[in-house]
Amino acid sequence: MAGRTFDLVTHQVVDDSLLGRELAPPLRRLLAFGIDVALIAVPTVIAAILWSALALRVSDRPAYDALRAILDGRVRTEAQSLDAMTALLPTLVDIGAQGLPLEAITAVHAGRPRDGAAYMKDVDMELSLTFSDDARAVKPGHVRVPVAKFVPDLARWAALFGVPALYFTLLGLTPWGSIGKRLLGLEIRRIDGQPMTLGTAFDRFGGYASVPGTLFTGLTDLWRDPNRRLAHDRGAGTVVLRRQSA
Repeated sequence: MAGRTFDLVTHQVVDDSLLGRELAPPLRRLLAFGIDVALIAVPTVIAAILWSALALRVSDRPAYDALRAILDGRVRTEAQSLDAMTALLPTLVDIGAQGLPLEAITAVHAGRPRDGAAYMKDVDMELSLTFSDDARAVKPGHVRVPVAKFVPDLARWAALFGVPALYFTLLGLTPWGSIGKRLLGLEIRRIDGQPMTLGTAFDRFGGYASVPGTLFTGLTDLWRDPNRRLAHDRGAGTVVLRRQSA
């Protein structure tokens, strides 16, 4: 079977209706993306928290039940507190919760989690929703629980990028591409004039990684490129235009 050869023609197909159309102004395009990021920030965090809770429930049901009881305020007596912390403490040690008493950590490593739980009697827990290590100092008498670490690294990043991937891919099938672009009067068009496909929209989203990958210098293409196309536009064969009034 003959190998595939380079075909120049496929790189020259341009929809005539695009010629002369006004391109999206750079600042308007950046603002549209900022709106999109703001819209998906909260759903992304919520999805990651739910994914973390599910992962903990599947991997360690006693620890999940104990943490939920503590957060729900169902732990009222000293005996209930000791039982809950006995179930939860080994998991807190495993994920590297900050502020744990050294005596509690030592007891868990020695196989005596109930003895370690006794050192947690006067400790308050706070949840950290960040996806990286929190550099802030932990207050005395507090333990910071990094919720994201309940999930394996690969699954954590999948949860973090799942919502943005769905948002930009599914809305990429619409003429305007995203809510931010719609609000600011922009639209995404394929250069060959064909309708956007799921694959094209996902390719375009995947190309967003080139922005931080170039230390954001790739954004200068909004001014340098003749058609104001960024790397993900070139990769997906798209261009962002100012929307025409009906």
